[in-house]
Order: sequence, then structure tokens, then C-alpha cells
Amino acid sequence: MRIAFFGTPIFAASILEELVVKAVRHQVVAVISKPDAPKGRGRKVMYTPVHEMAARLLPNVPFKK
Repeated sequence: MRIAFFGTPIFAASILEELVVKAVRHQVVAVISKPDAPKGRGRKVMYTPVHEMAARLLPNVPFKK
């Protein structure tokens, strides 16, 4: 099954990880998340947890914000 994954928070990142690592019959073909936002005192733009996971596990899959 081809999957387009939608999610932003940390629990969604863990679900994405399970789909990629343990699912043998499924293929994640796209990842969609909220735009990256400034965080912390320095207001540095940080990736969302799903964006970080997608960048690490699925470098060739399209990512949409």
C-alpha cells in the first residue's frame, strides 16, 4: 500500500518511524506537516518532529509543509 503521511507532533513522528521501519508491505511516498516554526529564546527556526524523522528515514521522499 502506498501511503501519504500527514502529521506534525512527536507522537506522529513515532508512528511514521514504525511505518517505515516495521511495515514490509507499505511504502511511504509523501510526508506532509505544518511549516517549521521559530522556537526558543533565539527564535531559531526548528524542524517539526515529523520533518526531522522524514529527513532522517526518508531522504528521497517528497516533503510538503
